[in-house]
Amino acid sequence: MADALTQVPRRRTSILRGAMLTVGMRWTDRLIGFVSTLILARLLVPDDFGVIAAASLVIAFIEVMSELGVHVALIQNRNTTQAHFDTAWTIRLLQGVATSVLIAAAAPYGAQYFDDPRLTLVLQLMAIGVAVSAFENIGVIEFQKEMRFDDDFRFVFLKRIVRFVITIAAAWYLRNYWAFVVAALAGRLFAVALSYLLHPMRPRWSFEKWREILGISQWMLVRSIGMYLNGGLHRIVVGGRGDAAVLGGYTMANEISAL
Repeated sequence: MADALTQVPRRRTSILRGAMLTVGMRWTDRLIGFVSTLILARLLVPDDFGVIAAASLVIAFIEVMSELGVHVALIQNRNTTQAHFDTAWTIRLLQGVATSVLIAAAAPYGAQYFDDPRLTLVLQLMAIGVAVSAFENIGVIEFQKEMRFDDDFRFVFLKRIVRFVITIAAAWYLRNYWAFVVAALAGRLFAVALSYLLHPMRPRWSFEKWREILGISQWMLVRSIGMYLNGGLHRIVVGGRGDAAVLGGYTMANEISAL
């Protein structure tokens, strides 16, 4: 009885600490995003933002259509084993590679829709980054599953700050939209390396638990499509009716208001 009573304050403290870290992580992310936007707005022109905004819409659309949400299946399952993590990593790896191939194949069509031939090469290069991200250590999901908010904060913060530094440095040196491409590729590569540094798990190829993983994750597809349409449909319409500069200006205004 006494042990149960002493555990209550500890749980409350843990929940409060987790909530503070979560809020702090979101505010830190917003602050970095705001500062990044202000600096990039001085180094680049709306046309540069427009090219990357159009590429991001194409990539996000294809990623959404292939999203399986394996992380949700792992978090919800209270009895996960190494086999579950191995299977989830395998499914996500195949999903990432397939998505990368689809993005590269869709690049000419994306360029045609937005009437910007520069998008073809941009999309094909950014597709490589999508494939790289698929190799990320699935073990970092345990940070959320076990409510290890300090580890999750460290992982998210380091990814964000490194990508911020790379983006600013690339923009200062290149002074065009290629800075975003370089930062995207380097940032995804860093995230993969960091995931293995912060978590000891070493996933292996396996399909042992695929029924359990897909049984839950399939519903994430519907949710992801809805979220994409809610956040991206208006930009798709703007991008289809205007040029890269118009889309870039609209995207910057939308991001600043959101921040």
